[in-house]
Amino acid sequence: MTAGIALLLLLATTTLLASGRVLPMVVFALLPPLAALLLGTSPQQLGVAVQAGLARTAPVATLFLCAVCFAGLMRERGVFQPLMTLALRASGTQPVRVCLVTALLGLLAHLDGAGPTTFLLVLPVLLPVYDALQMRRSTLLMLLAAAAGLFNLLPWGGPLGRAAAVTGIDVTTLWRTLLPVQLLGIALLLAMAALAGVVESRRRGSHVQPVQPVQPSVIAEPPCVPPRRSARAEVILCLLTLALLLGTTVPAWLVFMLALAVALPLGASSLHEQRRHLARHAPAAVELALVVLSAGVLLGVLEGTGMIKALADAASSALPTALLRHQHLLLAVLATPAHLLVSTDAWYFALLPLVLQSSAAHGVEASSVVNALTLANTLGGYVGPYSTAVWLALGMSGVSYSDYLRRVLPWIWSYTLLMLGIGYLLGLF
Repeated sequence: MTAGIALLLLLATTTLLASGRVLPMVVFALLPPLAALLLGTSPQQLGVAVQAGLARTAPVATLFLCAVCFAGLMRERGVFQPLMTLALRASGTQPVRVCLVTALLGLLAHLDGAGPTTFLLVLPVLLPVYDALQMRRSTLLMLLAAAAGLFNLLPWGGPLGRAAAVTGIDVTTLWRTLLPVQLLGIALLLAMAALAGVVESRRRGSHVQPVQPVQPSVIAEPPCVPPRRSARAEVILCLLTLALLLGTTVPAWLVFMLALAVALPLGASSLHEQRRHLARHAPAAVELALVVLSAGVLLGVLEGTGMIKALADAASSALPTALLRHQHLLLAVLATPAHLLVSTDAWYFALLPLVLQSSAAHGVEASSVVNALTLANTLGGYVGPYSTAVWLALGMSGVSYSDYLRRVLPWIWSYTLLMLGIGYLLGLF
């Protein structure tokens, strides 16, 4: 019964999110408590589970509140204009070159292993370029999601740390094993970016006419506030913020909170002006924060009520005996769409231990299981609705989750399958 209700909850959540008809916050906040009550969870137990989930997402919500407002303030003050100009010069007006630049910037921005940082750094620079060249914003998000997923294989990216915690294998050892695939993945990513550029070029036609870009609340520049020609103080502040993000262990939410606190009085001396500047970017920031906080409700209920474990047990027992020896490969192939149903934490802490135990009973080496499931899960990490970085990217770009999913899922899944093929040929699993 627990597994059945868990499956219904995940299917309903994914369906409603993909439909684009209901706010994510509504889905995350209402469906999980209802499912928990159907299981007979007491209000007190439900409160404990939800509180545990909120404890994990509250720092991320704080990050979004401060980072989105900070990014919007910096853009309207002209800080990103030189980077936009440089990106335009590097890419020209050719979609193929634009997509290649997008992939490279995505890789560089994700060197710290943090998805929100990647989108925060790249989107303000490239969104105006895509708008000016009539290229779809969903293509930009797809390439950044692929680049971030590939560089999440770095030891400090997060997924390898989870795999190491479950298996006891040193995280550096895991990374060195997957490094050849990662290096080949860079070449494959650039090839995919070039192909995406060809698709964009054919879609828009050969004649380029600058169009008025869509105005999302985070990136758009309010017409009442012209950009400042001189923004040296803001540029220095951005560089210091970047240095703290990449070179220290200070939490990202604290870095952006301090940066926002400094940025507000830089461009507005009076209290009224500071409030006015903040109010222009607060709506989108609050919406994103609510999404993240309500996602904590879903995560807390799934783990606190045992739904994820029950679902994993049921899936493992449902496989025919002949497939049990190859269950890790089957799961790896299905990992990308599985992100729509299972969070990254559930993949590593609930599913991976079960697959390791079951595979060991059929003579499969633990390294094969870990390599396959880690590679597949990491590459598709920015597809599902449980990644907070995805909601940040959607909020900053103005793209709906349904549009994002239709664009990203086929490309990322195909990319993941090719990478799994490379790993298989290299004998990793």
